[in-house]
Amino acid sequence: MSDGDAKELKTLAGVYEQLGKAYNIGMASSTSADAAFKSLQLALNMENSAGGEFRDEIREKMKSIAAKAALAFLSSKDYSSASAAVKLAETNGPTSSTKLVRTQLEARAKELYDQAAREMDSNPAEAKSKLRQIKGLVPSSSPWSKKADQLLSGQ
Repeated sequence: MSDGDAKELKTLAGVYEQLGKAYNIGMASSTSADAAFKSLQLALNMENSAGGEFRDEIREKMKSIAAKAALAFLSSKDYSSASAAVKLAETNGPTSSTKLVRTQLEARAKELYDQAAREMDSNPAEAKSKLRQIKGLVPSSSPWSKKADQLLSGQ
């Protein structure tokens, strides 16, 4: 076996090792929903390099825990993860949990917008960063997303 082949096999083995660890943590019933969701996100990313054999199984598990994960992320103020989890959870249909998370994300988007609007003249780089953050938290149909777009474009 050539050095190049050996190196390639070691790299692939490392991918499978990381995939296995993330998969096992994410699938374990004793893992909290937020930790499982993050582990499964990692597993899904690794799975793309490893052939895709477990992709559907990982996605189904993520969908089944997404609402609980969104609530957990929200309570720890990890808004971007809450947004990703609620988006996936909503594919199962709206629930009281997903509505609560969406409402809280909209409130966070409003806070960020208000801060950005105040900072636009004094600290435009930070203001634009907050406006881009809004775009990641709420859907494009949100009034805060539309207002962020307007402020970003200078209107």
